[in-house]
Amino acid sequence: VNLGVAVSSDKLTVGEYLAGWLSTHDVGGSTHYQYQSILRCRIVPHLGAVRLVELTTQQVRNWVALLEKTYQPR
Repeated sequence: VNLGVAVSSDKLTVGEYLAGWLSTHDVGGSTHYQYQSILRCRIVPHLGAVRLVELTTQQVRNWVALLEKTYQPR
């Protein structure tokens, strides 16, 4: 799926891509901190090492299901 995002290397990982994405978005300090925290704690540990070109819909669905189990409202 082409979403208009240029990916320069087939070796680029999800974590590397997200770090670059965050560095290019000019948001306020607290928003930047929240985004960084979400990336570091919830996305990168599960998907960060996956090569971006190999990321599948099923991997994302599995990750979302894990989040739903882990962060259920009490």
